[in-house]
Amino acid sequence: MQILLNNAYESWKNAVYYHDRIENGFTTLEFQKGFVSSLHNSVELFLKQIMLDNKDHTVATLRNVTEEDDAKLQLDYIKSDDLNKFFSNCSVKQLDKFFSIEYNYLQQKANKLLCTEEASKGSVTESLKLLGTLRNSETHFYINENNYLSESDFVKLHNFMILFFNLIAKKKMFPHAMIQFDKPDTYRLHAQEKKMEFNRKQLTSFSYVEVLKSNNIVGKLKHTLQNHFADEYVCCGTDDYSLALSICLHNEEYRAFFDDLYTLLQLMRKYRLFEIIKTEMTKPEELGGGSYQEEQIILNY
Repeated sequence: MQILLNNAYESWKNAVYYHDRIENGFTTLEFQKGFVSSLHNSVELFLKQIMLDNKDHTVATLRNVTEEDDAKLQLDYIKSDDLNKFFSNCSVKQLDKFFSIEYNYLQQKANKLLCTEEASKGSVTESLKLLGTLRNSETHFYINENNYLSESDFVKLHNFMILFFNLIAKKKMFPHAMIQFDKPDTYRLHAQEKKMEFNRKQLTSFSYVEVLKSNNIVGKLKHTLQNHFADEYVCCGTDDYSLALSICLHNEEYRAFFDDLYTLLQLMRKYRLFEIIKTEMTKPEELGGGSYQEEQIILNY
């Protein structure tokens, strides 16, 4: 029984999900925060599970031992040679008395816990430091949306996830992990666990603008919006939400993923992939003459 694994799996699956959304062009603060938070949480849980399995009592501390029951609980903990069983038998009240090891101390133990090879130790150390800094930033202090999780940070964490997945699989944290015989230290998971697999190619660079341009919906929008005027797409307003509504009104195929469309339009405007311009037009004399403004969507990709 490994008591933290189910929680670790859920966090890891979320990290993979948010990672893939970002890689598919959804580079919003929502997905960036979700990625960092989930990856940080999963790393903590996996490392703490290894400590439990190793019977490492520094994984948790009983603080404020002031009563006889607390002293007995502390003694039972120190004497326990099966920490998974010990914590699974604790009541909720007893569990609340324990404080698990802090991330900065866990960071220092990580390479030893993971049995990291010498060549990869620097990468693990650097990545965990970056992950901790990003997590503290999004949790405890102000985030500048335009600077949080830079493209180079995403590259580092992507490459770290490849390494971490295989190190965890090697530690038998995934019960059905199978080693690829043609690729030493690379693991595959069974079909029912594929969502947790992270066998990806290493990145050397990453561009938020380029992955946005490569998104299927954004590519489709290029043909939908090209050279269309106010009476078709900006009649309901020129803000992103109104534009998304108008696109769905005229194109049924977009309606099933309205939320994604709205998000992508916000990002397209942020990165200036389109703009709405007003052009002075003149009415023909037979229609009374005079000037009026016509709005047009201009695409920049």
